Amino acid sequence: MFSVISSVLASGVLFLFARKFIDRTTAIFVSILFLLSNAQQYYAIEVRPYAFVQLLCISSFYIYFSLLSNAKIKHLILLFIINLLLLFTHYLTIFIFIVQFIGILFYLKKNRKAVLCYFISQVLVLISIIPWLRIAFSNIPKSGAFWNHSPDYFGFRWATNILLGNEMLYYIFNGLVIFSLILYLLNKKLKIFKHDFNSKYYFLFLFLYFIPIILDFVISQYTPVFVERYFLYSLFGLFLFIAYSFSQLNIKSIYKSIVFCPLVVLLMMSFNITQERQDDWKHVVPEIKKIKEKNSLIYISASYKYKDFCFYYDLDAFKDYNHTIDRLEKQNVIFTKFGEFDKWKKIHFDNITKVIYLQAHS
Repeated sequence: MFSVISSVLASGVLFLFARKFIDRTTAIFVSILFLLSNAQQYYAIEVRPYAFVQLLCISSFYIYFSLLSNAKIKHLILLFIINLLLLFTHYLTIFIFIVQFIGILFYLKKNRKAVLCYFISQVLVLISIIPWLRIAFSNIPKSGAFWNHSPDYFGFRWATNILLGNEMLYYIFNGLVIFSLILYLLNKKLKIFKHDFNSKYYFLFLFLYFIPIILDFVISQYTPVFVERYFLYSLFGLFLFIAYSFSQLNIKSIYKSIVFCPLVVLLMMSFNITQERQDDWKHVVPEIKKIKEKNSLIYISASYKYKDFCFYYDLDAFKDYNHTIDRLEKQNVIFTKFGEFDKWKKIHFDNITKVIYLQAHS
């Protein structure tokens, strides 16, 4: 429920952000893109922090733009609090900080008060996060000792296809980005965009889209963290960039809507209201209980999925989190991490009548 609420609030803040700092047309267009995103829909009903990260991300940019428009102490404080929450929620939100830092460079000479407030807020974040850096670095996964691996080109495409919805949408969205950039280059001569077109906003949205993805891919060559959910918030950049590109076309609003409609149709054709779940423990575990025998052995893979299994298999053992593993092993429920063989040596297979193998993510 928390993820659902976070996603709903994120969509609301996104609309208000676009309405306040750009225009109503952009707000409508970007809201449609957000609501028809399979990735956003999927994580809106996941018991994970990623929907909350979306809410914090767009809230951060709302305050960030407010600071750039009319810097006040309250914006400094709010940006500090929200950005600190971002880092505490997920370390890879650090890419948001990089995008905001690049964006502030556009205003170094024109808005020194906003620049000063921004840097003060980020220094406060840095000071606050220092005590946690040791913990953060100790949790950095090492290549070969983690379930994920360093991505190649195919790994890049797989993650970005999931992020954007499917392979067709990958080409459509990125094709629109390239086409928009071509229009930007021709704009000076042909006046394709409206007179109040803001290049700073345009490129800031573009940076929010591709910088987190590219940096995560590069970092993942050393530590395997290239998963689409880790940079899910980059969709805000893409959706704002495309919505802004359409809304700023120097044509009547009705024609903008007509041009935008084919994209909406394609998104609706690709959208799944009921998202396919990777694991359905709620329905699988009762079936396991039906077929298991007194001397059955239940083996769970991947090893970290034992908590998901235990929640439906033995709620009391799940609640006793300090002894969950021991309580499961007494019931002949085991799992092993890669390279661990001790548990297998302790099993008396002469007494085992049935082995039930549970494969997650299948």
